[in-house]
Amino acid sequence: MFWRKQQQPETRQREICGDCGVDEGHYHVLGCDKEDCPFCGWQLISCYCCYELLNLIDEGKYDESTSNLPPEVYEKGLTEEQEKQWEKLLNQKGRIPFILYPQFCAKCGKQWPEFFLVPDEEWNRYIQPDKRSEIICRECYDFIKDVIDSAKEKYNAA
Repeated sequence: MFWRKQQQPETRQREICGDCGVDEGHYHVLGCDKEDCPFCGWQLISCYCCYELLNLIDEGKYDESTSNLPPEVYEKGLTEEQEKQWEKLLNQKGRIPFILYPQFCAKCGKQWPEFFLVPDEEWNRYIQPDKRSEIICRECYDFIKDVIDSAKEKYNAA
């Protein structure tokens, strides 16, 4: 039996959150745009978990223009006491530490591609169903459109 010497892992530098400035492995500052909700997995500052878990949503009592929230909550946000209750619930559930995971184009693998928008109808026409929730860089998207359109033209000409 022969043994290989284990290679030393490369030295990695901790990334820093571009929004709240914490190092990887630490919790975001509450209110950071980049923190994920431990209850639903979405962006913490834009999910409704705090309102649901603090029993502030009352469908039917308030109208949809205030997202079924009491007008004072909709206009002013949580009270100091509600914020403390929410922070306690987050800590009990287990907040998600900041770790930076790079994003890649699903076709070419380009790291951190620039985002762009296209109408849903167009995206669904060119991007196959199992890739529609993936990231596609602009160059690959344009390539995909071109090859699909040229194949259709060739097929229709025959």
